[in-house]
Amino acid sequence: MNIECIDCGSPNLRTKNPPLCNPCRMIRWRTKGKTELMASGHYGYCAWCKKPKPEHDQIFCSMKCVSEHARSLRPEANRICRNCGTGFRTNPAYIARRNNSGLYCSRDCYVDYSRSHGRPGVDGAGYLVKNGNRVHRKIMEEYLGRKLDKSEHVHHINRDKTDNRIENLQLMSESEHHSLHSRAMWKKRKNDTVRS
Repeated sequence: MNIECIDCGSPNLRTKNPPLCNPCRMIRWRTKGKTELMASGHYGYCAWCKKPKPEHDQIFCSMKCVSEHARSLRPEANRICRNCGTGFRTNPAYIARRNNSGLYCSRDCYVDYSRSHGRPGVDGAGYLVKNGNRVHRKIMEEYLGRKLDKSEHVHHINRDKTDNRIENLQLMSESEHHSLHSRAMWKKRKNDTVRS
């Protein structure tokens, strides 16, 4: 007499009363008392969204629910957009890598904010730049009340290119500026050779 699994018909039985194979026995054990869900093709409810889940060995119904649950465990991921003020969530891994990440809810908000407020940055020469213009030239133009010619240079007296106080800025011609810096460079080289 050949006995088969009563659920799937497999000849490899794990139990004799009732006759079940191991996979079918595990399914019945996990879904005990949930026969109405099994009849509808679902095996319990998702731990995050509370929708019926299709697999019996999963806690969440989708990867979206897994990631949302993981993000909820990190409250520092709750942010408020700098531009529009709406609340949003960002990936906690981005915050760990960069302190200033997750400040805007979308790329559009980032672009709007940077256009309206102007992002100060540093160009390749080390000067502060805002909206494509060097800040020290704009400060000197506002102080003089006129536009600067291309031949006019603004010199930083203390040689700190980020110190844009008007007391630290000096207007000079291009040739004066180059000679000032070349003299300073020759003095530095002379001092270095004397010490050696």
